[in-house]
Amino acid sequence: MTPTRRATRRIVIACSGSADSLAAIPRLAAELEADVVTVTLDIGQARELEGVRQAALAAGAVRAHVVDARDEFARDCIVALSRDQKPSVRALVARTLDEVAGIEGATAVMDTGNEDDLKATLWERSPGTPELNEPARLEIAFERGLPVAVNGVPMTLTELIESVATIADAPPSAIFQAAHQALGADASHASDATVCLELFKGQHRVLSAHRS
Repeated sequence: MTPTRRATRRIVIACSGSADSLAAIPRLAAELEADVVTVTLDIGQARELEGVRQAALAAGAVRAHVVDARDEFARDCIVALSRDQKPSVRALVARTLDEVAGIEGATAVMDTGNEDDLKATLWERSPGTPELNEPARLEIAFERGLPVAVNGVPMTLTELIESVATIADAPPSAIFQAAHQALGADASHASDATVCLELFKGQHRVLSAHRS
């Protein structure tokens, strides 16, 4: 009888649920003689993530984590926009992997994530609500560059971005880009600011922008 090989260490990898990321689980386990722990980030993508977790376990992961990182990802997107940079999920993935590795006592961290996941998040898509029959107004309040309320209602970043997507029936990235341009590059230093937009049939225009 051939003795069962015992893993000598544990590694943590990102798992997007793609065929490549799932195939990496048994491959790395064999190549590195390691237990594999996977981390899947919920950043508002459309796919059902419990299925990804189950697929990772079926592929040989000893543990599979799904981490709600929607608020943190939304913050990263807003900050990147204020700096005229393209949002990226990689920095958030790296931070989360480091955190989970510390909890798991892992000796290595590997990123097998997919930057294409960014395109599937709520930040870049609209929820597909019916077109508006008449123009609607959207007022976004900001504090220190971060949105804090929609139409006078305070919300978390995740709730706020979902609300903007629903009201505008447009990708929030486009709405916040318009707000950023209207407020100007120094808006992130303002103690508070407000942008009011008019929305109709997937189009938008800025009605007013004030900051202090």
